[in-house]
Amino acid sequence: MRTALIIIVLMSVPLIAFGCDRPTPPATTAAPTPAAPATPAAPATPAAPSATAAPGPDESLLARCRAAADYSRQHDGEVVLVLLDGQPIFQDLRPGFTTASPHLLASGTKSFSGFAAALAMDDGLITLDERVSDTIHEWKADPRKSTITLRQLLSLSGGLDPLSTSIDNPRHARAAGITNRATASIQATLRADPGDRFIYGPSSFYVFGELMKRKLAAAGTGDADVVAYLQRRAFTPLGIEPRFLRDEAGNANLPGGCRVSATGWATFGEMVRNRGMHQGKRLVSEASLAELLTPHGPNTSYGLTWWLLRDGEHGADPETALAQDIAADRLQEQGGAIRERLSARLRDRAAESRQASAVGEPVGVMAAGKGKQRLYVLPGAHMTVVRFGPLEGSRADELQKVPHWSEQAKRLWDEDSAGRRSLRVVVLGSSPLLLQRGMTESLAGRFEAIRVPHWSFDEMQRAFRFDLDRFLMFGGYPGAAPLARDPARWAAYVRESLVETTLNLDVLQMTRVDKPALLRRMFEFACTHSAQQLSYQKMLGQLQDAGNTVTLAHYLRLLETAGMVRGIGKYAGDMIRQRASSPKLQVLNTALMTAMSGDAPGSALASPDLRGRLVESAIGAHLANAEATGRCRLFYWRERSLEVDFVVERAGQLLALEVKSGGRREGLPGIGAFLRAFPKARPLLVGADGIGIAEFLLAPVERWFERG
Repeated sequence: MRTALIIIVLMSVPLIAFGCDRPTPPATTAAPTPAAPATPAAPATPAAPSATAAPGPDESLLARCRAAADYSRQHDGEVVLVLLDGQPIFQDLRPGFTTASPHLLASGTKSFSGFAAALAMDDGLITLDERVSDTIHEWKADPRKSTITLRQLLSLSGGLDPLSTSIDNPRHARAAGITNRATASIQATLRADPGDRFIYGPSSFYVFGELMKRKLAAAGTGDADVVAYLQRRAFTPLGIEPRFLRDEAGNANLPGGCRVSATGWATFGEMVRNRGMHQGKRLVSEASLAELLTPHGPNTSYGLTWWLLRDGEHGADPETALAQDIAADRLQEQGGAIRERLSARLRDRAAESRQASAVGEPVGVMAAGKGKQRLYVLPGAHMTVVRFGPLEGSRADELQKVPHWSEQAKRLWDEDSAGRRSLRVVVLGSSPLLLQRGMTESLAGRFEAIRVPHWSFDEMQRAFRFDLDRFLMFGGYPGAAPLARDPARWAAYVRESLVETTLNLDVLQMTRVDKPALLRRMFEFACTHSAQQLSYQKMLGQLQDAGNTVTLAHYLRLLETAGMVRGIGKYAGDMIRQRASSPKLQVLNTALMTAMSGDAPGSALASPDLRGRLVESAIGAHLANAEATGRCRLFYWRERSLEVDFVVERAGQLLALEVKSGGRREGLPGIGAFLRAFPKARPLLVGADGIGIAEFLLAPVERWFERG
């Protein structure tokens, strides 16, 4: 008898990743703990996985884990986490990702609804064979909708129009004028008679959410909705923190809007693997849980919100049939005889795919979402596996990682132009270095560059209620803003997830750097010396490197193109002299100053000198980011001991800008000297008794040229 295999489908083709031919280890219900962070892959070998493994599993199992991780990485995988008997034995993390980082599950969210139903069965709130219309009274008058049972609703065989094109994301909902997705789902028409067809989509889950809200209110549990119920009955006991997106009416996005970490999802999966037990305590009955993991409708590969995995010879992915069903539905919606025939053919293929995925013995269950978000629960192998990947479109903007992307874009553009197709193409990427190179080499005359700088004080204030001090300390990184309550964690996130990712992926791997250690020291030096003017020769002396000033200037330009730090040139009214001048170092986000200093972010505000440099750097970053979007040109000015902090030029107008972080206005000899040399310039004082610092940062740079 052949050895049973567990087929882990990481992408659209099967991958034999883990086997059962090993001694059965002692059972445990311990909750998973985060594995140690993986060591990032070396820049020279970006495809190599950064993996760690705890002692215990045999080498053959770890080899299969590594093979799975390699395959996942080849398809843009972000996280692979493997638990054996509740303990992490393997993890593979792309730079910038951790097992504790929340990730959108997309349709992997759906399985939480099934678990809520299992809990509600235990609590006597529902039965699977009750009619939905007993609670959703709006269906009472409809002869077909009134017969839909809760079992059919959760097995997606109720026949309800899925509304995938109108409520599956906020943009579609806005376009359809839908603000309450639960109401829209209750009002949806039927595509088929109840029980006849498996129809995948979001509407059934919004109906379930509304049903649970009414059930909980009638029972007086005190839970506002199904998410609050799950929080009380499952998430808090498990020690995990899923977060759900909501529509404008406050309805939780149960079909696709949950964010949770890999460790959190694995903890949930471990409880399912242990038949409802967690750390010796039962959260749900075995009987109710078993209902979720059993086929109930026309799709024998689907239980109640969970996909069922079988040890089939071909390891067919149950989502293959789903994709064909969805395509068939969309063709049928468009109408026409040809589309009807194509739709019928796709449904036949879906039936064949579904039959293939139903071959073999059951080996586990899967929660699955777009982008190949996966939670595999494999009881026979004593394993739980989480895989995170990019959502469709979320990595499309990483175009610079596609080999010869610009040549491909040029070819497609020329084909579309020849075919007279009216298209507007937006090319996005996090590496300006490679995007710029590709556009200038292959797409000359075919593009308009739109640069997106760091978030401004105005944006951080509106999104996160930052005041001036918080903006000076934590800068304009929106992803890091929620961590500002824990400054040490925030600083580690900026250094490890933002700085290291940018240096490793956007600079060192994407362009030639002969002295990577010097480039790193140059970056750190610029962060700690922001708002200071230094010659390249003096920098080399302090960096203690045998390089030359040309190399240093080149590295500073690379760091500027990567959106990190830059050198501001001296204003001389002469382009040649401007280029030959010593630079004034400038961070493009003050978060880099505080995170890289090694000190607590708040300590900089307590020192008048450090606060002064933070304020001047914040003003400089505001102006530099305006220059990056083509709204002005930025310089400094200095003659012997006389200097002007910033000189801003726009459409022939010139501003001489001095920054004072203290409360008193002092003499401004630099401004006076500059105005004598350039009489058409206009002075501007920021701080002291001039324009308020916050006022300046909240306004676009154009405003100060409009003043007389």
